[in-house]
Amino acid sequence: YSREQINRLENGQRSPDLHVVGTLFVAALGLDRNPPLAELLIALAGATTRPASQDAPGAWSEQSDPLALFTHSVLALTRFIGRADEVREGLRLLEQTRLLVLVGAGGMGKTRLAYELAARVAAGGGRRVLITELMELSEPTRLGETIAATLGLLSASDRTAEQVLIDHLRPHHTLLVLDNCEHLLMACARLAETLLRACPNLQILATSREAFGTLSA
Repeated sequence: YSREQINRLENGQRSPDLHVVGTLFVAALGLDRNPPLAELLIALAGATTRPASQDAPGAWSEQSDPLALFTHSVLALTRFIGRADEVREGLRLLEQTRLLVLVGAGGMGKTRLAYELAARVAAGGGRRVLITELMELSEPTRLGETIAATLGLLSASDRTAEQVLIDHLRPHHTLLVLDNCEHLLMACARLAETLLRACPNLQILATSREAFGTLSA
């Protein structure tokens, strides 16, 4: 990309070209060795963006269609080989429960499995799939704010991040993927309970090195 094109991207005047991102940026950033991050980059590049709102600072508003929306073609940067039993079981459980947590030691492929399940759900139609990566978040009190920002929502003084999420998610059939929750267990469990109680059409798929524990309902 030329300097002018990059400036236009940064200023929201054009959208990324997914082919360029997939064929050039992934390799240039060394993400071909890290498929989950590569998939996340491509999915975020596919987000629909609009110029920044002119609202007063601090107002929560939707700035974009939160198309951290994952289609199977976006997620299929690398082939998912094996683990057919786990995929079948995961899809079966997603038909029966509104909260599914994939638990296991680091490096065993929880993220890749979660992304494959998300891709299958997206490919099936009828549900949006939204993904938030939490590995870099260290402050539990910013969990709701971080998820809202990932979905293209900006903060406001009159509503909490949790209320913004509820208002946005309640009308839609959505699978929300929370990746790498282990260092935010209590915050993730509490927010999951809040969102699931308030949003009857919401499902949450999380990955963690530890289980959330038992929610009150």
